[in-house]
Amino acid sequence: MIRQAVTNDLDVIANIEKSVFDNPYTLDTIKGDIQKGDVSVMVVDDVCVGFITVSYVIDEAELQRIAVSPLYRRNGYGTILLASKLDELKHYGIKKVFLEVRTDNVGAIGLYKKCGFTKVSIRKKYYSDGSDAIIMANNLEVQ
Repeated sequence: MIRQAVTNDLDVIANIEKSVFDNPYTLDTIKGDIQKGDVSVMVVDDVCVGFITVSYVIDEAELQRIAVSPLYRRNGYGTILLASKLDELKHYGIKKVFLEVRTDNVGAIGLYKKCGFTKVSIRKKYYSDGSDAIIMANNLEVQ
């Protein structure tokens, strides 16, 4: 089941953040995103296994975060979570979704391609360690 995140999800989202990202968001940032309604969680057997954070303005959105707990990877949850969010965004009239991904994050790039994202450009030295980012977009109107 995928549902809107609530404040009670804060700790589990923060734990997934810490286990997945080199520079995890702070509790305040996560809490703010939850309060804005930008975070959805995936719950399997009463366990939050992943989350997705997307913000949007008018008809464009930005995928800020998607993460599945390392304990639950390789079960298709990331694909289900992303595909579900894209369908929801289409329903809200979003026409294009953007994201940034590390050039060496092969797993994430594969997920994004599977869900209809294509490479737009490269942002040199985008990350704090000097790594480049691939900018990807998904034209929801075309699908």
